[in-house]
Amino acid sequence: MAEFRASLTVMICAVLAFLVNAENGFLQHSELPNLDADRNIMPGLRRIVKTALLATPVLITIYDQLGYVGIVRGRSMQPTLNPKTSRWTDLVLIDKLSLRWTPITRGEVVVLTCPNDPRKWYVKRVLAVEGDFIRPRNRRSYHRVPCGHCWVEGDNGKSSSDSNHFGV
Repeated sequence: MAEFRASLTVMICAVLAFLVNAENGFLQHSELPNLDADRNIMPGLRRIVKTALLATPVLITIYDQLGYVGIVRGRSMQPTLNPKTSRWTDLVLIDKLSLRWTPITRGEVVVLTCPNDPRKWYVKRVLAVEGDFIRPRNRRSYHRVPCGHCWVEGDNGKSSSDSNHFGV
């Protein structure tokens, strides 16, 4: 997916450079097919396309590096997110930037890829971090969380697929 975004960004930048160069007269008129006819027919279209092409690489970078707003569906984080009394689906700000400077701590709500289906995303709470001991639901023994891993569970244990199901 990252390769696709990179090639899309390069392609958009090339088209944008063409539009800017054409408008500033860096290309000979004979190289541009019927440019004056396009300006007379739709004068605002060129500006809209140029703005969209300029904004796309910026928005892709923000999405990839800083974060985005996500929709939370499901009941696994009730009552914190999507409480039964609410008619609305909750929106959350998914912050990608802070993970570069601060480690994940107990109690944080995180977004993770489903280990069984990479197309799905889970929203869960971190209960244990590496080195902690945790007792899974419906088990008697404690397990140590390995280095580089954490234990996540939904706030609503009855409706949650979490570390109790797929492990650390």
